[in-house]
Amino acid sequence: MTSIFNHWFPTDASENAIKPEANYGGFVDLLITHQIFHPTSIETPWRVIYEGKKSDGDTFELISTQLHGYASNLGMGQICYLVGARGSECMFWKFKKGDSVEMKGIKVERGVVKISENGRFPAAKYDIEGNPGEIEIILTYIELNTAP
Repeated sequence: MTSIFNHWFPTDASENAIKPEANYGGFVDLLITHQIFHPTSIETPWRVIYEGKKSDGDTFELISTQLHGYASNLGMGQICYLVGARGSECMFWKFKKGDSVEMKGIKVERGVVKISENGRFPAAKYDIEGNPGEIEIILTYIELNTAP
């Protein structure tokens, strides 16, 4: 998965950073941040939190609970995208700290990303080999909607 994220959020000569096993109230498999350089400091807003399991590992319900726990470290009003994987399947969420529904499911419908702002639908499950087009659409959306 790191190579996929490196494609969408390149770290060479850019402001992106991919941090494996970052410790934020537990060890996040991958945390992707966007570094903003100021004269006296560096700001690193979170872009993506990824948590992956083996195909016979935790359920998506447990993975989403774990991701929610990590994302809870964000400041009020901050947005981050969450990616959970189990074997070759993956799911995506948009997280906004403080919203009545903080973790919103993401799906692709007729080639367009849909976000369940009010929790009306769950995140769709995609297979990395069977649904590469939908996954590409979602990752493109995340890339375009997380840069400051």
